[in-house]
Amino acid sequence: MTRNNFLAATALGVTLAVSGQSLAARADGSAFVIEGLPAVPGAVAEATAPDAFAFEIRAPGRPSARPAPRPVALDPEASSPALVEAASLPVPEPVAPAGPRLAGLGAVAPEAQAARPLWTRTGMLDLTFGRDLDEGTGWSEGRAAFFAQGPVGDGWTLTASADSGGRPLDELLDGLTGTERRDALARLRAAPGAPDFGDGSALLHPGGRDGRLFARIARDDSHLTFGQSRVSLADGDLIRAERSIYGLSGRHATETGSVEGFASREDALPETDLFDATGGASYRLAHRDVLPGTVQLSVERRDETGRLIERRQLVEGLDYSVNHAQGHVLLGRPLMGQVGRALFSDESDEITLRADYARPADGIDDLSTGLRARQEIGGGLSLGATALDEETGDARMRVAGVDATLEAAPGLRLTAELARSEGSGRAFNRSSDGGLSFSTEASGAPGTEATAWSLGAEADLAPLAGTEGTASAWVERREAGFAGTGAAEPETLTRAGAEVEVAVTEATRLGFGAESVERGTERRRELRLDLAQRIDPATELRVGLERETLSGGGQNGTRSDAALRVERRVGGATAHLFAEGTLAAEGDLDRYHRYGAGLSGALTDRLSAEAELGFGSAGTGLEAGLSYARDDGEVYLRHRIVGDATDDIAGHGLVLGQRRDIGDDWSIFAEQDLLLGGAGDGHGQSYGLT
Repeated sequence: MTRNNFLAATALGVTLAVSGQSLAARADGSAFVIEGLPAVPGAVAEATAPDAFAFEIRAPGRPSARPAPRPVALDPEASSPALVEAASLPVPEPVAPAGPRLAGLGAVAPEAQAARPLWTRTGMLDLTFGRDLDEGTGWSEGRAAFFAQGPVGDGWTLTASADSGGRPLDELLDGLTGTERRDALARLRAAPGAPDFGDGSALLHPGGRDGRLFARIARDDSHLTFGQSRVSLADGDLIRAERSIYGLSGRHATETGSVEGFASREDALPETDLFDATGGASYRLAHRDVLPGTVQLSVERRDETGRLIERRQLVEGLDYSVNHAQGHVLLGRPLMGQVGRALFSDESDEITLRADYARPADGIDDLSTGLRARQEIGGGLSLGATALDEETGDARMRVAGVDATLEAAPGLRLTAELARSEGSGRAFNRSSDGGLSFSTEASGAPGTEATAWSLGAEADLAPLAGTEGTASAWVERREAGFAGTGAAEPETLTRAGAEVEVAVTEATRLGFGAESVERGTERRRELRLDLAQRIDPATELRVGLERETLSGGGQNGTRSDAALRVERRVGGATAHLFAEGTLAAEGDLDRYHRYGAGLSGALTDRLSAEAELGFGSAGTGLEAGLSYARDDGEVYLRHRIVGDATDDIAGHGLVLGQRRDIGDDWSIFAEQDLLLGGAGDGHGQSYGLT
């Protein structure tokens, strides 16, 4: 309806309370003068209300101009450093905690803060009624929002919030209870996670991120929450429950254990995208219109068999930012794989970026529940149990497991985990080009029941044997269809191995490794021996032998390989030469050889590089990354060339990006992705303002 000729009436109510005292407000021009604050000469502070209403908080009868800052001195008598007024002015009653406080009101002693708990409450109700004089029809719209936080006794703090957003009055409550596709435009303005400030301040979001009703009561590491929250129930690799939910979640923690869980009835679909590290910072999710607050990123490092070695959880606003409407993720730094660090080329670890998020969907009403308990028994032993029950569309998955950790001795840690899943799991999206294209790792068959278990040991040899070195051993089995991490295993997987590295002398290290992997009908066994000898403080020589046996899967045979690598430290960088090849081969396994050079580390104060160029029977290959740090940002380049057995170039991969700061609050970024040959051609562009 076009409202060219209409009448409208708007009513706006706003309330603000600090330290349990409601503060009166009256309209005064384009601002609001908040009465009830102590009359302190020159006291003034500014705050911004939601959606561009300008607020001024000041003592009544005083001018609003900001006074010149008064000198402050460090109080030597305070138990912790505190700023106090140097001028001989009376210190008013505290109305805000030390740190983020109303400017000019002076400092609050720590003991005074503890003696007077603070409550903060604010709310608004905006109602608009109108009538179209041409068509004779009426309309109405409005917005309701509130936030409250404060102590409720015995160390517990209550936080509650809700924001309906602007919408027709008959849909006002819809914004407090669910997400709809009509809210997609509102999500364009989703706030970033945690922007930086020049004075060390931080913008916090203690309430809900998406406007729906939120309530949380918390003390120390325990809490009970209703609303949007992030849950993480398991630490191992057999069961993974890290997601964003809207529902009930809680945690009760003691000095020796914890119990935590969640229950959620969702109107959104969970998704998981797996990205190979491209050397860039820009990654495109498989879906657009991502719900704010649901994106969780983690970086995983796995060996060539897929065994998890390390996982790091990233923090939104610090490590990455999200454009929810476009489904775009921007990392704070480019993510690059490990270049030229393994003695044998087939032993390089894989770096993967995992994105878990949710997207809105019509007609979805899924129930998900989870519970985990962990308790330290004594003697270094701790036991845990995890249970999950998840609905995703028409599919349902149940997972239950137990785990144990034993600190058997100083430097010796033993782990065990057993899990069972029932259901098909979820399909994952995988991309090797930053999101230009995706392949789907399909879910399993409905009703599939499967079991998985793992045992592990890690040892520091110094306290155990008096010799510098490390040792580890593992064995793991996952039946076909097991879906404890979300995706179903396509085939039964069994892997076992052991690694030992010992310092023979101050300049000599000796390493040994053995590994066995069975996947379906394929079987692979490997033995490794390597020696590292430091020639001088800047130079090291590494020599390795490897014997590999394959059976099933169309390849049967045995091959013995050798590798040589020389590394030399040059300033802040390390240069290396390498050569590897086959000593003997039997059966279906082909001989190969490879040689080349590489460089990694800081070349100058601003320029760093990770590069390796190789030649041989597999063709020409290049993996290179450059990063140049500017005073106001960073420029980075990553180039990958893949060859084939005829030394022809089979594929190019190029990533070129730049990030530049604009003032203290904004930065611009741009990234180009180019793929030629290989699995297919592709070109991507990402640019924006953050």
